[in-house]
Amino acid sequence: MSTGVSTQAHFRDPQMRIFHVKLIPHDILWFASFDAGAVTVTEPAIHNYALSYAVSRYERAVSFSDQPTYELDLEQMDWYATPAKAKRFARLKFTWNAIDTMTQTTETPNFEKTNSPKMGTRHVLAPAPATEFEFYLFSRKGEIPPRMIRLGKKRAPCVLKWEEVKHQGPVKVELARPTHLVNPLDVVGEFEQYRMVSIPPSFLADDAYIRQGLVVRGSGHEVVVPRRLLDWDGEK
Repeated sequence: MSTGVSTQAHFRDPQMRIFHVKLIPHDILWFASFDAGAVTVTEPAIHNYALSYAVSRYERAVSFSDQPTYELDLEQMDWYATPAKAKRFARLKFTWNAIDTMTQTTETPNFEKTNSPKMGTRHVLAPAPATEFEFYLFSRKGEIPPRMIRLGKKRAPCVLKWEEVKHQGPVKVELARPTHLVNPLDVVGEFEQYRMVSIPPSFLADDAYIRQGLVVRGSGHEVVVPRRLLDWDGEK
């Protein structure tokens, strides 16, 4: 456990609450963590932006840009999540577009330059009880989390089970050891070491050690405080 020193910041939202959440998918969970040729793979990790959108039920009906607007969207959400890591998981493999609907064959060399189905595989995560994730959730308005969200390309229903993390606010520590996956873009302090998890839109850090990190602690939890949720008393 890291040692704390003086608090240097406080939450922008005074009613902020933090929850330790278990996410349990009740259908196959599929999103492309990475792909190689015709193979797409779902890693046992969920980016915190995806979780924040899902918990906030935030969607854009109309967009006038072909680029993501994460910063603008996240500022308008009442929830902000850490990345989620699978406590346990199992994978399933599916072959898709095995037969071309035009030719009823599995090989269509004459249509290579057209939008014609081709063979490929998807490696997805199996539903409960095989797969379960854990993450932390910041409630900016002090509300409790929903009991169910939809996530992934197929909007799989996922049950949320949670408990509140009681804490005394942000504390700066000499060496933080977060009990969760970390988005480096959220971090106050400097990484001493970590294991990189490659997943879009930005990589995540597992088993991280952070010098001069800003965290909240309580009941065995050590949670990185995202800089976007802070009001600073001093220099950033």
